[in-house]
Amino acid sequence: MNAIRFNNEDAPIASILSFAPLLRHVEKLTREGVSACRGLSPELTAMLEKVPDFMGPILDHSLLARHPRLLEALMDLVFPPLYREREIACAMMPFSGRPFFASPRFKALFMDDDGRLKGQLTMDPEQLEQGKRITSYLSILEKFYGIHEELRSPIIRLIEDPESGLERYYNIQLDFRFLDVKAHKTPEPLSPETLSSIRQNLNDADRLMELIHPDNFELHGFIVHRAVDVTATSIVSELERDLIDRSAMISEQGFARIQNLLRSLFRKKDLIAGISAQRGDQVLLINTGSTMVDHCIFQSSRHLPLSMFAGTPWEESVKERRIVLVRNVADHFQDRPDGRKLFPPEARSMMIAPLIYQDEVIGDLAVSDPAIDAFSALDTFQMAQLQPLFAVAIKKALNDFELQVQGIIKEKCTAIHPSVEWRFRKAAYRHLDNLHEGLDTEIEPIVFKDVYALFGVSDVRGSADQRNRATREDLEENLTLAQDVIRAAARTGKLMILDELAMRIALQIDNVRQGVSSNDEIRTRNLIRGEVEPQLPHLKRLGGDVGTAIDRYKSALDRQTGEVHRRRRDLDDSMTRLNNRLTGYLDAENAKMQAVFAHYFEKHRTDGVDYLIYVGQSLVEDGGFSDLYLKDLRLWQIRLAAGMAWHTHQLKSTLPVPLETAHLILIQNTPTSIRFRYDEKRFDVDGSYDVRYEIIKSRLDKALIKDTGERLTQPDKIAVVYSQPEERDEVERYIDYLIRQEILTGETEKLEIDDLPGVHGLRALRTTVNLETPPR
Repeated sequence: MNAIRFNNEDAPIASILSFAPLLRHVEKLTREGVSACRGLSPELTAMLEKVPDFMGPILDHSLLARHPRLLEALMDLVFPPLYREREIACAMMPFSGRPFFASPRFKALFMDDDGRLKGQLTMDPEQLEQGKRITSYLSILEKFYGIHEELRSPIIRLIEDPESGLERYYNIQLDFRFLDVKAHKTPEPLSPETLSSIRQNLNDADRLMELIHPDNFELHGFIVHRAVDVTATSIVSELERDLIDRSAMISEQGFARIQNLLRSLFRKKDLIAGISAQRGDQVLLINTGSTMVDHCIFQSSRHLPLSMFAGTPWEESVKERRIVLVRNVADHFQDRPDGRKLFPPEARSMMIAPLIYQDEVIGDLAVSDPAIDAFSALDTFQMAQLQPLFAVAIKKALNDFELQVQGIIKEKCTAIHPSVEWRFRKAAYRHLDNLHEGLDTEIEPIVFKDVYALFGVSDVRGSADQRNRATREDLEENLTLAQDVIRAAARTGKLMILDELAMRIALQIDNVRQGVSSNDEIRTRNLIRGEVEPQLPHLKRLGGDVGTAIDRYKSALDRQTGEVHRRRRDLDDSMTRLNNRLTGYLDAENAKMQAVFAHYFEKHRTDGVDYLIYVGQSLVEDGGFSDLYLKDLRLWQIRLAAGMAWHTHQLKSTLPVPLETAHLILIQNTPTSIRFRYDEKRFDVDGSYDVRYEIIKSRLDKALIKDTGERLTQPDKIAVVYSQPEERDEVERYIDYLIRQEILTGETEKLEIDDLPGVHGLRALRTTVNLETPPR
């Protein structure tokens, strides 16, 4: 090895090259009888005696160049010749950038033609400078002040491999055994407070310099640098950091960096990386052929149907959930010209790894090379380390994509029932694709053809009349109590105006008793709050029994509304409890039916509950519809209505205001088409004929039995409305079955319905619920 000339201007403290620490270390090991150390050889001892300057501080560095054999012999103690050819190491004066001795591999990898270190440190330059200074001060603290600490910060140097041209990562490990710290004068003792301050500021080089005054010290000796290849672990760490950034895979610059890291990891300078994500029946090729100009996994990718991958190594990798090696791509696609779309045109061999997140395959990572048989089975070990990292990154990217899709759906459609969400997703995918292609188009129409509508309602009977009655009685009580206060005050004989006010209150009571309108509520509120209540403090001072009447008035008021609200509160409480019971039962029953066959379902809660169901082949993404499901739902509707009636009956006696429900079902065998109205954000029938169903549905609640004036819907009964004989026959079978099951009871009524505006010829079957039989 050749000696190198160098300077040491960058040392944080004065540093002098010396071999004395090395010689003392060898002598110490010899005295201690360490078997691996045989001491200085006679030849080396003789050489040192001829050049005594080698045993003291070396201020003239040209001395090394003048005595290369002596330097070589000394370095044999540090770098045994038997290991030197394989070792990547050098000897360097403290904190110098030019080794004075280096192994052949260290020279080839780390030194330029001028003998200086090359390559790039991965740490920040300021952090490196701080590390140099702190390491120097730690040497002083250890020798003179008994503070034994070590700076544990890895030094990673990034260099270009001279053979492959790829980047390699090396951890530089420093050996300080041959370094001494000397003081120009005996250091002053430090107080416990100063030592404590030093320990608390070991990471602050400027503070340490103030406390220990480094100008009083010198470093004598040299430091051994050994380089260990840590490319694999460093690249995995870098990939982990890069993939945290969601744009890394979907931006051209970000993915180019990822690809370069993979090239270094697998030591293949022409390696091409490809990532794909699986989304429903589409495979999104993130890299291969992608422009990668948008920060969205969907827009920055090519989309291929999943079916195109059938019979390929990709499918094998996904199905068997293992890394697949492809020795020669051409062997797999001789009969599949379209298969060339699945990999880069220059690829000859490949390695494909499935990306699995929470036990679900969500994509794959593929690396290819222009050479045939470029990857071996041993490469799969490295690939296995990468799978979890890329799986998490793909999942994050898919989540971002999902947010975009959900954003479109919410903007255009608000909340969508899960049974048809798949159709809206497809529309959103195509909308994003069109935007990616530069087509400024609206999202496509959503139409489901040939679907069957099922409608049912369980309505609280007479709810409007009960609400009017409760309001009237509350207003009357409120006015009467106020009237009592005014009359009590008038009896004191002190204010004539009170008789006039009492008369106006009496007139308003008469108005309310005749029927309540919205104007009556406003007039009552204005009269009481505007003219009575503001005067209560003054009236109370009139004496007599006025105070008692005021107390009785105030105790009757509701704390929240400030009015008499008892009957309306009781009615609201009864309505709420009944509605909660009915909607809870409806939701639970519908969930069971959804598990049998997915269908569109929406419900509305007013005074009671109504629901609408759409079912049919076009509503199911994977098909599989049968009229058996339709018939099962119609039977379920009747049984559901019976359950609603039973729950009402069970709850009735516990309600402050006893309530009853009437139940109606509309049957129609003719399929219809429904279209999603983006402006109204809801489904509606599509076509003039289909509108008839909507008209019937909206007007049935007032239907009367022909020529009788009787309401079709009655408490504890179920009315099933139809228009065709085959619909009647089907419903009769279901009613007969449920009577035998003791869910229904009595005779089934066959009824004609009075003509409704725009609707003629409707009929109904009406049956009675067995309120003693719980739903099952």
